Amino acid sequence: MLLPPPLSVCAIAAPASSWLEPCSDDAAVPGAHTLRSDQHFWDMHEDLQPLGKGFYGCVRLATVRSTGTLAAVKVVDKTNGRTSETDPRQEPLLLQSLRHPNIVRLLVTYESPCSLFIVMSAELGGDLLARARSFPGGRFPEAEACRHTRGLLRAVEHIHARGVVHRDIKPSNVLLSADGEVRLADFGLSQLLPPSGVLTTVCGTHDFLAPEMILCGHGEVDGYGIEVDMWAVGLLIFFLLHGRNPFELDTEIETLQAILSAQYDIPQTDGVGSVANDLICRLLVCDPTQRCRASEAVRHDWITVSGSALRRSLCAAADSHALSRARAVSDSNRSLCRLSCAMDHAVFIRGETRALSFDLLAALAAR
Repeated sequence: MLLPPPLSVCAIAAPASSWLEPCSDDAAVPGAHTLRSDQHFWDMHEDLQPLGKGFYGCVRLATVRSTGTLAAVKVVDKTNGRTSETDPRQEPLLLQSLRHPNIVRLLVTYESPCSLFIVMSAELGGDLLARARSFPGGRFPEAEACRHTRGLLRAVEHIHARGVVHRDIKPSNVLLSADGEVRLADFGLSQLLPPSGVLTTVCGTHDFLAPEMILCGHGEVDGYGIEVDMWAVGLLIFFLLHGRNPFELDTEIETLQAILSAQYDIPQTDGVGSVANDLICRLLVCDPTQRCRASEAVRHDWITVSGSALRRSLCAAADSHALSRARAVSDSNRSLCRLSCAMDHAVFIRGETRALSFDLLAALAAR
């Protein structure tokens, strides 16, 4: 289904309505606008189409009836899946505090007795998983992979500096704006580090789990921290450049065992240089204390020196071949953004996120 013509995407103020009650101090989410029923939310918004489904609920594209503004609405069952470390009410609270150009923007939050409606900016460029399908073998050109990784690392550096662990970084949770800029999304499993500095809940997408999270699940380590996100970033870079996850095997048990051993081969992919693969190797390290941090990765040669050279090379190639989406402009970044806009605009968040079952962890522990 094609999207409607582009509309203004801007901050949304809660309209005055007879069914909209003042924000209450005892609201499930501080600052949320309280509604008397779910239907009252949809009376204010036109539901256009589904965008995806996650562990806590679905995401839908909607229009604010009073302004014609497009928005992505995450609809969450308030009673589903609460634990001390996985609470769907955390997402809007975190998004309120994590303002950054490379993080999806929270516009407003509503809640009814049954549901939470998290209204966010509509990112019309699809996600990295959908974008990969437009390339042979699902492999991104190195210049574009570098640009997306740079934006992602800036977002991750920002959240880690504030003690937030995302816990579900993967291609379908990295969105692109209409001009191709990265927006890290889906903070449904994200959590602020406690005073102890470690989290203990095993959650996320099984083939993107870090070794220490798996070990924590069957009691071999006390917990994990922000380093789990950097393992996921390493897998995402591998996916962008080589078209696959090196640990994704036939069964979940085999996948988790491969992660724990951290044995993988980097293929000789045409067009991928050794500097890019060096960053992957610095991220896919079993020992989290030896794993590259976001503040280090964003200064890696592939992101800085090599990234600049790759961008210049891509812009030169675009000019020489007169690509329709790379018209001559003075700003090379604008040229790159234009190149990245030929994608599936209807896909924003894809793939179900879930917690690992106890039975699966027990089976792994008996390995």
